[in-house]
Amino acid sequence: MQSAEGNVPDRLGPLSLERLVFTADAYDRLHLPVVASGGQLGAMQPALAELMKVALERYFKIPVTWTENESQTTYENAFYTARLLREQHMHTIVVVTQARDLSRAIWSFERVGLRALPWPAPQTPLDANRIKDFLPDANSFRASFFAVHEVLGILYYRLRY
Repeated sequence: MQSAEGNVPDRLGPLSLERLVFTADAYDRLHLPVVASGGQLGAMQPALAELMKVALERYFKIPVTWTENESQTTYENAFYTARLLREQHMHTIVVVTQARDLSRAIWSFERVGLRALPWPAPQTPLDANRIKDFLPDANSFRASFFAVHEVLGILYYRLRY
């Protein structure tokens, strides 16, 4: 698959790949049908769900039963996925996402009427045993960004949806 510019292939980022590894683990243990969910991001031509489907089927040999490629937010992932699954009379799902996103994801899926069981990609444990572990660095700013993103996201979702 090529990007809109035609010369750079569209690829999944490291967080999406991490979710696919945990999706593969969930599939190995549970043998449940898989939904890949996610719309187009930025200039990316194929939807995220299509890229995930290709990766799951090609590299993990896991069949993807449904794709939802309209969503732009976690809530929309839940909304459009629920619409797909209601047609199949399915009301309970396993949600695979990063642990830090789990609260918002579970809330979103339950808000649209699905019983959501968590399957988190674990967070890296905090290693704070040296004084330099408490000093600012790029990883700390990144972690702070995601923490603020989640707090604001949960607040926004509860006000909006």
